[in-house]
Amino acid sequence: MLSKTKAVSYRDLRDNFKGVYIANNGYDKTRAQTALINGDCDLVAFGVPFLANPDLVYRYQQDLALNTANQETFYGGDETGYTDYPFSPDKTAQNA
Repeated sequence: MLSKTKAVSYRDLRDNFKGVYIANNGYDKTRAQTALINGDCDLVAFGVPFLANPDLVYRYQQDLALNTANQETFYGGDETGYTDYPFSPDKTAQNA
């Protein structure tokens, strides 16, 4: 007989874990801010958004659009998709 799986309650996890809780799994800026404000986590990790946006912190600070990650290049074995995403034109001009 197959057992029914229960959805994970991240809030329950947070409430029962006494250490520093770092949330991840598809967070964007708004969702991260909400989770932090609500006390659902202590920190938020950004995976794919950071991969596609080498200046993610700057983009979030300035409310700039994000690069879209090309998932076809994930785990491809070379630098393609890891080191070739452009910085924001605003950030590039600021550093010039």
